[in-house]
Amino acid sequence: MKILTIGTNGFLGSWVNKLLQSEHSNFEILEIPGKEECDLTEFSEISNYLKEKSPDVVINCAAFVGGISYGYKYPVEMLSKNSLMAMNIYKASYDNAVKKLINPISNCAYPENINYYEEDKFWSGPPHESVFNYGLSKRLMVALGKSYKQEYNFSSVNVVLSNMYG
Repeated sequence: MKILTIGTNGFLGSWVNKLLQSEHSNFEILEIPGKEECDLTEFSEISNYLKEKSPDVVINCAAFVGGISYGYKYPVEMLSKNSLMAMNIYKASYDNAVKKLINPISNCAYPENINYYEEDKFWSGPPHESVFNYGLSKRLMVALGKSYKQEYNFSSVNVVLSNMYG
């Protein structure tokens, strides 16, 4: 089995990749560290990569992200780049017969007005304004997953992580 991890230059992606390499040595582990290797905002780049490498599973840890002030400084890029990457990864994965797409998602996609994260409350309000655009782009992944399953029977998993630092 071939597993591709996207975004291995980042905090989450680097740890996912280390875990895969240490725990699953019988799998072929591929990685796209960053946009220098494959610009995910360009559909042809990710589609050609998947066509050439033929991974069975894609773990998408890539994001255009920074701290809280980053989201205030770059709201358009935060929403548009993350949304474009999500749409391109879903379409390219489906088009190139990836068997499973896994998207770790931050809990900032949840509504700002809740303190206890339950799946049935995911859509019950807007994300907090400090992470609004990033949260919306992560919600798009959930909507894409549901849509691709409904229309194409494509298998994906969106895993909401409550905390990556503790």
